[in-house]
Amino acid sequence: MANENQGSVVSPQVRQKAERGGTHARKAAEDLGSAAGTMANKYLGRAEEVWDDARDRVRTFQDDSKQYVRKNPSKAVFSALGAGFVLGLIFRR
Repeated sequence: MANENQGSVVSPQVRQKAERGGTHARKAAEDLGSAAGTMANKYLGRAEEVWDDARDRVRTFQDDSKQYVRKNPSKAVFSALGAGFVLGLIFRR
């Protein structure tokens, strides 16, 4: 029983070191969280830029396609028929 009582007694110095370690760990976690938030915001901004750029490119391609079809309707129809025929052959097999 003497060993059980000795194990439960913690010196004040050990307790202080443990508290300081806990404080340092909390501070490190806060710093890491702050850095992660900063990086997340940076990448979110970049992702929004890329999304906007892709959306603009798709709109430009769509507008160009419409203009091409209006200027060359017969070429557009025969191109679509040819592409459909080729795709039909590919997917039939």
